[in-house]
Amino acid sequence: MAIFLGIIDWSSALTDIVSSLIVTLITAVVGAIFIRRYLAQITFSNKMKENGFVNSSTNKQSQKEIKKMCKEATEIKIIYVSGFHFLNINEQHLRSALDRGTSIKFLCGHPDSIFLKDIENMEYYQRDSQGKRLREKDKKIGDEVMAIMEKYRDTKLEIKFYSSEYRLPYILAYYPDGSVKAWLTVTLPPYKSIKSFVLRGEKKDEQIYDDDINFIDMMETNFDVIWEHGSKTVDEVLADRESTPEKLQASWKDAYSTAKQNMSTRKDRKGALIEVAAQHPLVDGELPNEEFEKRLLKAIDLYKQLSAEGKTVKIYVPGSIHKDKGVIDNISLSEAGKRFLIKQGISKKDILADEMNKKYKGKEGVYNSTDECYVAS
Repeated sequence: MAIFLGIIDWSSALTDIVSSLIVTLITAVVGAIFIRRYLAQITFSNKMKENGFVNSSTNKQSQKEIKKMCKEATEIKIIYVSGFHFLNINEQHLRSALDRGTSIKFLCGHPDSIFLKDIENMEYYQRDSQGKRLREKDKKIGDEVMAIMEKYRDTKLEIKFYSSEYRLPYILAYYPDGSVKAWLTVTLPPYKSIKSFVLRGEKKDEQIYDDDINFIDMMETNFDVIWEHGSKTVDEVLADRESTPEKLQASWKDAYSTAKQNMSTRKDRKGALIEVAAQHPLVDGELPNEEFEKRLLKAIDLYKQLSAEGKTVKIYVPGSIHKDKGVIDNISLSEAGKRFLIKQGISKKDILADEMNKKYKGKEGVYNSTDECYVAS
């Protein structure tokens, strides 16, 4: 048997081992960094999905998405600042959805709210990359809202209006299988919705979510609470528009003209009518308070002075039952004043009170200055 003995090159072997270890170590470090980075992204992605988010983009809801939504959804909830562009561009799809029985509820800003005026102001002072203003002075968001209301007047689109607290635009769509899809636009004025990020979400009927933080549930609650408790109907908005300073001034001029005509028909030019504006609330629900009493005493002084001059004098006391802030009087302000005047010696026949309030203003009587002036004339 032969035995062969060799000499080992320990220096070379050690170098090979160290080189291999270095490569392994570098590979391990790079792999760890890679895994850590992407594991964090995967964790974030999974967490977003748990919260109801599907994806995001810098594009608005696509025409394909809108068409599919209008064709398949049984209910759609929309909240926008004005919705002018969305409801105009997608009118055909939305009308088709309404015609086939889809319930569509739309929330937008009150046309005369400070909220819209503030956005108009911000957009006026902001310019695009071409130097053009985002909104000119004569372009009112309120006019856009009214135009949409008029455009959809002949449809079953339900519209309500909010006035305060900025709302992020979003759309919720409900489907026959119980699922809900959502498009939430993250917009910060003066940027408009078409230049913003869109978060897309979906909630499936059989899937379990964290009820505390699911963003679709939050949007549903937000929309429903605003719809029920933080918005006004079309009729209420139209009534508000009739109460603008310009409208009220025109109404006052008409009332003033009518009052002058009424006065011109009075035959007794030597008569005098003293109106004692009531002051509420009453003391113990029945007696004039300090200010009201002073006014009544002044009326008595005038009554005696004018009567002494040979004039026919009447004292008119307006005012219905005070019910503000939980304070409910036992009798009307008018009746309280009448009782005080009689107690001070004024003849009952010279006092005009509740009977005149009801004659000219109906069962509700007189409750404000406009009513008082109308009855007095």
